[in-house]
Amino acid sequence: MKLAYPAILTPFRDGTGGYTAELPDLKGVITEGYDLADALYMAQDAANGWILGELEEGRKAPRASNMADIHPDTADAIVTLVLVDPDEYAKQYGNHIDTVEIELPKWLITWANKHGIDYSTILRERLEALLDDERYS
Repeated sequence: MKLAYPAILTPFRDGTGGYTAELPDLKGVITEGYDLADALYMAQDAANGWILGELEEGRKAPRASNMADIHPDTADAIVTLVLVDPDEYAKQYGNHIDTVEIELPKWLITWANKHGIDYSTILRERLEALLDDERYS
């Protein structure tokens, strides 16, 4: 699942070149970096961790605001998008994997094994496709 959220990047007032990064759609996600690139990296990391935590607790990732609706408090702030991929982040940092037991007919297991199908990947991808389905909201 790939997502994009608006971020407000505000330069440090001390002239050191650093930035504070805030993601208004992700409550409490504020970080900083020693330059613009570092602040964007830190914002991406913080957003990925925050969203992964929400998903692990059974909540949905919040809908992203329209960038045009984001109005920083200072004229020198930058509004940009931060791209996040909680699936990739979870591969590196997530350790909350649960094992579930499923029941399948023997003929289907035989067919899937013959074709080298990974049950976990198929099930995860299908469940992720249902995340945005209105019927399950």
